Amino acid sequence: MSKIACFLLGLTAAAVVPAALSETLRHPHFQKKLEVRLPKTGGGTAVVSVSHLTATFDKKGFSEMKTGGAWHLANAHLETDTPLEIGGKTVPAGKYRIVARKTETSWELVLDQPGKFDAKLGDTATALATTFKSDAPVEGHLRLDLHPTGAGEKAGVELSVAFDVHRATVRVAAGK
Repeated sequence: MSKIACFLLGLTAAAVVPAALSETLRHPHFQKKLEVRLPKTGGGTAVVSVSHLTATFDKKGFSEMKTGGAWHLANAHLETDTPLEIGGKTVPAGKYRIVARKTETSWELVLDQPGKFDAKLGDTATALATTFKSDAPVEGHLRLDLHPTGAGEKAGVELSVAFDVHRATVRVAAGK
């Protein structure tokens, strides 16, 4: 390659790369994973993780979703090495896709077989007892979290899905 061609290629890269990086830094999307260790009821610990892509909230899609429609939550997954009691259901060890489904009056979290960016639910999809509220501080990006809640007799762990002013939560406990 001639010196002039190298020089022109360098100028092009110098102009394009910072612009691309600038766009990426303003609005990054990346895979996020949180792994926690929960005490099992019979002793020992369970390893539980949630993961998803970071994504902004789709207000239009949220408001226009029809009853029964599901939102893929940016490819959200839950993985556990131990059976869990989650949202009132017993869930075997394994990997599950987490989606939000619109009900007649609210939204619920649903566990299904692993998939990618698909709002269609499978035959084994399990609806979880979900607390859904729309009065939280604005979350600019989707966020899934496993965190302790309550104290004393009411202490526990929740899976929380936050987007815009909406929060969907379910109780989580590790089995034996």
